[in-house]
Amino acid sequence: MSLFKKRKTEEIKIAEYSPEQISEEKKVPIPIEKNPVSRDERIKSIQIQAKHFQQGIKKWTNAHLVNKVFSFIFLAKKDLENQLQAIDRHFIHLSEVEKVLDTQLPELETMEDTVMLELEEQINQQILILQGVGNLIEDARQRYYNHLKIATLSVCMNRTNLELENMVTLIQHFLKEFKDLHEAAEFIFYNSGNLIIETIHLMVEHFKKQKNNRYEKMYPLKYFVKTDAIITLSFTEWVDLYNKLKFVIKMTPDSRIASNIDFMNAFHKMEMRYLILMMHIEAGEKNS
Repeated sequence: MSLFKKRKTEEIKIAEYSPEQISEEKKVPIPIEKNPVSRDERIKSIQIQAKHFQQGIKKWTNAHLVNKVFSFIFLAKKDLENQLQAIDRHFIHLSEVEKVLDTQLPELETMEDTVMLELEEQINQQILILQGVGNLIEDARQRYYNHLKIATLSVCMNRTNLELENMVTLIQHFLKEFKDLHEAAEFIFYNSGNLIIETIHLMVEHFKKQKNNRYEKMYPLKYFVKTDAIITLSFTEWVDLYNKLKFVIKMTPDSRIASNIDFMNAFHKMEMRYLILMMHIEAGEKNS
């Protein structure tokens, strides 16, 4: 009895992307043990492997989501789009496996030995599949994203999977209103003054309401911009402003600025626009 559903071959075939990198049909033989491990040792081994598998899913999901964020630079690259969609399908399968595993692990103590052996084999099989998915994710990163600027990459650094998912959704929703990345970037360049000032004002006003007003003195509006009458910002001004806002959020945790919903909503909208501008510049350099 298999603890995990076998997927149909057609659902996982990725012929155009080195099929030897990943194969769900590959079997890991259970070796004949000269010195069989005890039941307790096997339970501990399964728990360790399961934890390794779960951590691997989290790690590679994060890397895949970063790739998806920056995929908007390469909207015309159908091979990248196909590769990302194939990886999406693998993660649907792996998520289902993880759910089944979550129900099986608490039953280890009472599980029959034969079932436990099968579970151990199945976990090893899924780890192999995950390693293959990781190879595909790394292949995409190396081929498409290896030369992106630090200023672009930094937007996605140290983000949770949920934050990255929300970022992808925000960008997709915004870009639907435009013909292409260039048109969206042009709109942002000329129509972001109000959002920028709103974001800064919300932060400044938040600090004014604090009992300790040192942040109000340290980070007035002029710390961020020269004037509140903004029409456009240059590329370097966008980078400078974004870095300042990120820095202040990081350095003022006791102010609970990150819990200010109005500010964070405005900041995420501004951050999304900043990222689209950065990706537009990257796309221009790729095509030049």
